[in-house]
Amino acid sequence: MKTAICVQKHLDGWQGHASLYHITPAASYKTLSRIFFRGWLLCKTTNYVIVSATEGPMGDETFIFASDSLGNTKSMIEMNGSQRGTLSHETVLLAAGYLLVV
Repeated sequence: MKTAICVQKHLDGWQGHASLYHITPAASYKTLSRIFFRGWLLCKTTNYVIVSATEGPMGDETFIFASDSLGNTKSMIEMNGSQRGTLSHETVLLAAGYLLVV
């Protein structure tokens, strides 16, 4: 079973409500790397994600970003499960295949 456990409920420096989750098993994410002035999209894995829910000018949106265990983002490219039209962390984690364990 894929699970997500909240390890920090409110992260500073984020617009809206952002929390840090430990996920098992690890999820893949994409990041950009600059090599000789060309952008390369690399695929890596992480056991930590930040879920950020905001009310913006385009409506509600909740996105998942790769993170380390301290809440530092590894990539600002949205991960699978990210959605517009919701402010629910649980909804996007479920869409990514992770059951939120309380």
